[in-house]
Amino acid sequence: MHEYDEQGNLLRTVATSSPEFDSQERRLLIVGSRVLAKIGPHGHFMDEATDPRAAASNYFGGYGYVPNEPIFDHAEIAVRAAEKAWRDQNPEGDPTGMIFTVRRQNFAVPTEGSILSG
Repeated sequence: MHEYDEQGNLLRTVATSSPEFDSQERRLLIVGSRVLAKIGPHGHFMDEATDPRAAASNYFGGYGYVPNEPIFDHAEIAVRAAEKAWRDQNPEGDPTGMIFTVRRQNFAVPTEGSILSG
């Protein structure tokens, strides 16, 4: 809304906005943030992960944690390769503040009769 004086000069503008979230969405965001705050970097609830019953030496605790096979984060591998390439090309450079990013790129899948089939 705009307000003008007698000469038509703009005196003030009042802007109103609609809320981004309704009350139900706000409740869900609050609950979700509280749940996420209880999860450790390993993806497990901290109250369970730090419970003495879960200790590897406590065979009578009822549960514990065992390692999975490692997985490869291929995006992180690409980021690290980009960082290394930059450092190799700029041995005296200072990467402070630099953020190396990657993007997903789709490739054509080789088909029967392609160059790979020989």
